[in-house]
Amino acid sequence: MAKPRLSASAEFFKQLSIEYQQLKFIIRVQENFAVGALIHGYELERQYLLYIIEQLEVLILKTQQLKDKIEKRLGRIEV
Repeated sequence: MAKPRLSASAEFFKQLSIEYQQLKFIIRVQENFAVGALIHGYELERQYLLYIIEQLEVLILKTQQLKDKIEKRLGRIEV
């Protein structure tokens, strides 16, 4: 009975690790996009573009907070 449970736990952590790596990649892409768009927005002086960038920065912050929360939860789990 312990083996299936252990196997399920291993699969859970494997999947969580994959999702965590994807989340880290998404954060990097969002940050790069925001910086590039911010530079172009100031160059073009487009208010709408700057608004979109501000909203993207909020999304990046929320994504970063989610990543931090996952890291904290993983740190509490003992194997």
